[in-house]
Amino acid sequence: MRADAAGRRATLTLDGVWDFEFEGPTARLGGEGHTIRSPGIWQAQFPALRNAHGTGRYRRGVQIPPGWRGKSIVLVMEGVFHESIILVDEVAVAVHGDGWTPIEIDLTDALDGKTSFALGVDARVPDDRNGGRFSQSLAGKQDWYGVQGGIWKPARIEARDPVHLSELAVRCAYDLARGTVVVKGMLSQAAKGVARLTLSRSGQAVARHDVPLPSAEFEARLEVANPDPWSPDRPKLYDLTVELVHDGRVVDSAERRIGFRRFEAKGGRLLLNGEPFYMFGALDQDWHPGEECRAPSAEFLEQRFVRAKAMGLNTLRCHVKIPDRLYFELADRLGLIVWLDMPYMQFLAPVTREALQRVFRTSVATHGHHPSISIWTLFNEGWGIDLDDNPDDRRWLIETFDAAKALIPDSLLVDNSPCFPRNYHLKTDIEDFHWYNGFPHQNEAFAATTRAFAARAAWTFSPHGDAERRGDEPLICSEFGVWGLPHPREILEADGREPWWFESGHDWNLGSAYPHGIETRFRDAGLAPIFGDLDGFVSAAQDLQYRALKRQIETLRWERPISGYVITELNDVQWESNGLMDVQNRPRAFAEHLANFQGPWLIIAQAPRTAVRAGERFDVSVRLAGAAETPEGARLAWRFADDRGVAALGPEPTTISLTAGAVDAIAIVPLELEARDGGGRLLSRNEMELCIIPPLGAAAPSLFPIDGAASAALAAIGWPNRAATPEEAEIVLATRLTTPVRESLIAGRKALLIANSADALIDPERQLPLNDRHNFPSMLLRERAGTPWDGQWMGAFAWRRADGPWSGLPGGPMLNEHWSGLLPHYVLTGFPSTAFGGLVDAGVAVGWLHHAAALSKRSFLGRAWLTVSTFDLTSAEAAKNPLTPHLMKALVES
Repeated sequence: MRADAAGRRATLTLDGVWDFEFEGPTARLGGEGHTIRSPGIWQAQFPALRNAHGTGRYRRGVQIPPGWRGKSIVLVMEGVFHESIILVDEVAVAVHGDGWTPIEIDLTDALDGKTSFALGVDARVPDDRNGGRFSQSLAGKQDWYGVQGGIWKPARIEARDPVHLSELAVRCAYDLARGTVVVKGMLSQAAKGVARLTLSRSGQAVARHDVPLPSAEFEARLEVANPDPWSPDRPKLYDLTVELVHDGRVVDSAERRIGFRRFEAKGGRLLLNGEPFYMFGALDQDWHPGEECRAPSAEFLEQRFVRAKAMGLNTLRCHVKIPDRLYFELADRLGLIVWLDMPYMQFLAPVTREALQRVFRTSVATHGHHPSISIWTLFNEGWGIDLDDNPDDRRWLIETFDAAKALIPDSLLVDNSPCFPRNYHLKTDIEDFHWYNGFPHQNEAFAATTRAFAARAAWTFSPHGDAERRGDEPLICSEFGVWGLPHPREILEADGREPWWFESGHDWNLGSAYPHGIETRFRDAGLAPIFGDLDGFVSAAQDLQYRALKRQIETLRWERPISGYVITELNDVQWESNGLMDVQNRPRAFAEHLANFQGPWLIIAQAPRTAVRAGERFDVSVRLAGAAETPEGARLAWRFADDRGVAALGPEPTTISLTAGAVDAIAIVPLELEARDGGGRLLSRNEMELCIIPPLGAAAPSLFPIDGAASAALAAIGWPNRAATPEEAEIVLATRLTTPVRESLIAGRKALLIANSADALIDPERQLPLNDRHNFPSMLLRERAGTPWDGQWMGAFAWRRADGPWSGLPGGPMLNEHWSGLLPHYVLTGFPSTAFGGLVDAGVAVGWLHHAAALSKRSFLGRAWLTVSTFDLTSAEAAKNPLTPHLMKALVES
């Protein structure tokens, strides 16, 4: 028991061990005498109940302290998943219909003077059998990461004066000169007296106000001139105490830690306390190892937030859940903007509409005083709401937006945070959108979407003519990102076992998210000679993730109309491995470099391609990106190899001309950039990696193009050694597997087939089945687009050999941005994994190393080898990349 000072509530914690029974439609808890730790979900404490729907029955004895005589006995449970019945001595006294809002019940009448009783909580996770409605409940992302049930937030019993504050909501406003605190409250019963508001800081009162209480309901205001505002850089907080004075004494009190901040959307920009604010955000699922729905300790969550700030983040988008209050308290104290998404349902029924509105109202009343919570979202990606099929849902969403906005006039509100395809806004304070693209093969797609978004594309709002678009909503890319992978050995349980979720993820992307067996898949794909071991592969995947994030952040920041972004995501969540940290809060290898891209200013360079010919003269555009206007007198200093230069920086990009020096072998040379303001103060340092490529030289093998497309490809890249006849050639080059190609192989002539079309492996004269993988060349050609191999959301890691003729190529083992124009649109599959031991020179694997496919594979016919490659060697873009002849040489010499 915790006994507080006069006027403050004595409390008895209910956290700890409860007796527990469970019954569900598909799971049982055998035996007797089970106990459960609270707070904590049953799925995390009983392996037999993993993902189990059903009813968990919590029971414990409660002894009321003698000093509580004459007090009101109030039960407070901050969160119970999902439907709950509260019982006193097995008699139901209350029911509650959601898992996100607190339960507060006055037990005084039910106890009727008893000082010892049995408290029961029947926590139910319904399914859709026998009239259940889990699909219509606000379950949030439990359809992704596993069902959660039980008492998951702290619980306590409080002793209160019979006249006490039964409801209290606090709202703060700030007009850049004066701070206002508005307190709305409800008394347990009408009583004469006053509500005393005291605002203090560091123990010193800075304002006080007494408000007479004419009835059980009251509203009080407190103002303070020139308060110290709250921001991520200076998270200044105040302590508010609300005391209820009755019959000349303080009979009840409540405390809130608050802050003053002004967060607004104005003129297409975000402003925080009147200053331009650029959002550097990360999506946060608030998922944790062991406990899952809540942090295992306050220290663990604080470590996560501290590391987020060290990466330069200023915003966390808490995704589709109402977290434990500790989350908001830490964000307030450490300085992180919170963008809070409401939990969602699978299907929006009338009862769910009411539930969502109720949860929003209650969450604002419960948590709205936290200065960190600055943005709220009603729906994410249209989950649960039929925007395109149901006009009434669209009308209802606008009405709900208006009602919700009235509750949070000092914060911003998003109606629906949308994505492709056919998903959009109706009415919003922020025009946000989600898009994902793989790296490096979808770089231009990401850039094209970014440009269209910055120009306020029509697809962000409803196409039905019913949207209320102002046209000046701040633009935010509220989800983007790419996968890396964690080091498996670093996320094992304390006893060395795999976490339970290693056996999950199989439903996603044709099984690509299934972690278990990654070591076996690494072995079977024959990747040890390329990466050394699995840790080497993971390190390469994390390096690729860093390159992708750097490229995508620079692309977003280049577009001045865009006011920020949210990276997916802060931490890995089970099998979802696109985090900036793993599930144990270990930062990715590149984490310390992220802060360089997430400051007020970023100097960025862009070029049509990063692979340039030795001796080539080329232009690079440079821009100083920031939320504010470019500082007067800003200057750029650059260095490229032995060349240096300076240039003025203004609101429009600056162009610098560079010459790639002579090199004997492919070389990586950074373009180093430094921006300073007119007073010489450093604003930003950055670099763009350029790949300088020498001519191929006379040592190129002789090639004979056996078809017209092959001939055109050799001409386009300027191949230096072209044979006049097949007999004179070392290698026959083809773009389709025709009878002449097969005859050349049978005659003993090696061939390279560039498979850049869907019919490249189909000989029209043979009339073999389309999906034939038994006859030569014993492989299938598959398009990447629309398959797991496209890597649009889940990582598709493309690699190549790093030895022999491949050793001098850039990147490695992963393909990076220097391969622009050459990256394959097709993969080769349909053969056993043993082929990867020596016949595959380049390949791709998805997620946790699933669906390994080849980008270059050899097959044998008659007296010679055929190499089939899907690298895009025949396109106009390939002709522009000076790497193309070097790749061709590596393929023919393999």
